[in-house]
Amino acid sequence: MATADQLIQRLQDALPGDRLRTGAGTDGYDVGGLRPRVVVVPHSADEVLASVRVARESGAPLVPWGGGTCIDLGNPPARCEIVLDCSHLDTLVEYEPADLTATVQAGMTFAALDAKLAEHQQTLALDPPLPGRATVGGALSAGLWGPLRTGYGTARDRVIGMRAVLGTGRAVHSGGRVVKNVSGYDLHKAFLGALGTLGVIVEVSFKLLPQPRGRSALVASFADLEHAMSAARDALRAAAQPAMLEVVGPDVARRLAARTRSDPDEAAWLVVVAYAHAAGAVQRASRDFVRLAHAAGSPEVSALEPHQRPAVLDALRDYGRTEAEPAAVIVSLRGRAAQCEALAQLARRVAPAAAVIATPAVGIVRLYAADADAEQALRLVHSLREGARPLGAVALAERLPRAAVGRVDAWDVSGADLELMRRLKAAYDPDGILAPGRHVAGI
Repeated sequence: MATADQLIQRLQDALPGDRLRTGAGTDGYDVGGLRPRVVVVPHSADEVLASVRVARESGAPLVPWGGGTCIDLGNPPARCEIVLDCSHLDTLVEYEPADLTATVQAGMTFAALDAKLAEHQQTLALDPPLPGRATVGGALSAGLWGPLRTGYGTARDRVIGMRAVLGTGRAVHSGGRVVKNVSGYDLHKAFLGALGTLGVIVEVSFKLLPQPRGRSALVASFADLEHAMSAARDALRAAAQPAMLEVVGPDVARRLAARTRSDPDEAAWLVVVAYAHAAGAVQRASRDFVRLAHAAGSPEVSALEPHQRPAVLDALRDYGRTEAEPAAVIVSLRGRAAQCEALAQLARRVAPAAAVIATPAVGIVRLYAADADAEQALRLVHSLREGARPLGAVALAERLPRAAVGRVDAWDVSGADLELMRRLKAAYDPDGILAPGRHVAGI
C-alpha cells in the first residue's frame, strides 16, 4: 500500500496539476465520518480511468462523489483515501430531440439537464432529491427517487446505456445511445443504487418523454390514515393514472398547507395527486378525483394553482433533506403496494411524533424524525425492522445521526440477493477499492 505522499505523487503524474485537492481542499468531503487524503476532480472520462487505475495500483480506496446530496446514504466506507468528485463531468454529449434520446456526462445536474430538455418541450421525468445539486451519476448511484416514480418509474425505466469504470481499472459500455440499438443484457442496471461500489459512472444515455400539454394537482384532506389510503387506492385504480400520488401525515400536511389554499385540521392526513396528460384528459381525471375523494370521506379537496404546484411537489420530493429543515433520521419502509397502509400504520405506531410520507403505488413509506440522538435512532431502526419483517418488507436507514452511523447496517438484506451482490462486487471490483463497505452488509 502506497504512503500518502506516494499516492499524491502518482496522481500528479497521471493527471493535470489542477485536478488535486489536499489539506484544507478536502473540507466538506467527509464520507461516513472519514476524510480523504486527497480529492481528485477529473474533467474527462480518461481522467476518471487514470484515477481509478492509480487507486488500484496504490491500494487506495476511492469513493465517487456527485453533488453530495445523498452522501449520507449507506454504510460508512471501511477506508477512504481518495474522493473522486465527478461534478466537472457536466457536458450534454449528444441530444437528439427527434429520437427522444440524450447522452450526458455523469456530473451534469438534473436541473441543468431538465432545462436543456425543456427547450424542446421534453422531459426526463426523474426526480431525485435536491435536483439543483444532484448529479446524474450520483443520483443513479444512490437510487432515491421522488413522487414522480408513481407515474414514470425510476432510472431503470429511463436509462438505455451507460459508460463506467470498474474497480479493475477497465472502462466498460453497456446498452446504447439510441433505443433501437439497445440489445443484450442491461449490465448498466447493476450500477443503479450500488453507491459506486461496482464502478464509477461517467456517461449515461436516457430515453426521454414529451412534456404533457395538460397538468393539474389537487390536495384532499381526510380525518385519518385509513380514509386517505382508501382514496389513494381508488385513484390508482381509475382510468387516468396519476403522475404522482402521495399520502402525507399530519406533520407534513401542516407544512404543505402554507403552500396551498387548503386548511386541514391539525390531525388531518392529505392525499396529494398530480395528473399530466392531454388537457381534456387532465380535466376529466381531476373531476373524477374530486368525486372519489368526497366519496371516501374528504371534507375538502383543493386544486392547486399553477404557481403553487412546483412548491408543493418540490417540498414533497425534498422533505427532510433541505439545509433549512433537515431530518435527523430518515427511514424508508419498502414492501409491496398492497402493504403500504400497514407499513404507514407501523411507522406511526413506532414513532408517533415522526413525519410520514407514503407512496402507495410502489409500497414505500418514509419516516422523518426531526430530532433524535444516536440511541433513539438505533432503537427506531430496530423496531421498524422487527415490525416490517413479518410483512416481508425491509427498512432502509437512509439517514442517521453521525454517532449512529456504522452501528447498524443501513440495509436489511440477506439470502440470495446478498450473495448475488457479493458475486458482482468480486467480479467488478476484485481488489475492493471502490467505496469498500458502503453497500449492503459492508460490501
